[in-house]
Amino acid sequence: MIAIGAHTATAQPTPDDRARALELFRDSDAHYKRGEFEKAAELLREAYALHPEPILLYNLARALEGLGDFPGAIEQYERYLNADAQIADRGAIERRVATLRAQVERTRAPPPDADAPPTPPVSDIRTLPPTAEPSPPRGDAAPAGAHAGPRRLPWVIAGAGGVVVGVGAAFGYLSQARHDDAVAAPIQADAARLQDRAHTFATVANVAFAVGGVAAVAGVAWGLYARRHDRARPTVAGARLDVGPGAVAATWVFE
Repeated sequence: MIAIGAHTATAQPTPDDRARALELFRDSDAHYKRGEFEKAAELLREAYALHPEPILLYNLARALEGLGDFPGAIEQYERYLNADAQIADRGAIERRVATLRAQVERTRAPPPDADAPPTPPVSDIRTLPPTAEPSPPRGDAAPAGAHAGPRRLPWVIAGAGGVVVGVGAAFGYLSQARHDDAVAAPIQADAARLQDRAHTFATVANVAFAVGGVAAVAGVAWGLYARRHDRARPTVAGARLDVGPGAVAATWVFE
């Protein structure tokens, strides 16, 4: 948590009030670091009543956020932003308030309509009519799906690459979120830990983008080539995707 700064309050507190407020602030900091957010919030309110220092509102918002009281945290963040015009990380706090508002709105969303008619059940399997019989297979016909596997393989690889790119996008979002949390964190140790996570997530995102992008492009190129040369091309026996320290390569083996 952040130490008390030197701000001038409207009602000048006495030296005893300031000393008591500082003592309460230090106690609240110890409770906050132990995860005792309710006690920390109680002490911060008492300290603010004695010495209305704006930074106490920020610390109170952090404690309420730890308790899961997002509406209360939003209120205290906004009081802090209105009380102090010289806030270096105002933009980060405003983004945090917007994030908390979105979480509150999601929790207030109405539940599904309980009176809606249920969806009629469907059968798990369907059978042939009693009079219908399947035609026997011709001896000279190729089995159904005999060549479907090789034709589908390029698109399977392309789809898998797209999924990996999506994973990379998710980790990129998590990296940015952890970075924003690190900027807003009042404790240096917490900020460093969050920044380390942001760096790790960014590394995973970059690797996923590289591997997934190569797989997606290679799969699409292979699929288009196979479609255009379906009759003349040799039979594909297999494919392999090699990932090395400095490169990613796709290898096809033909019979």
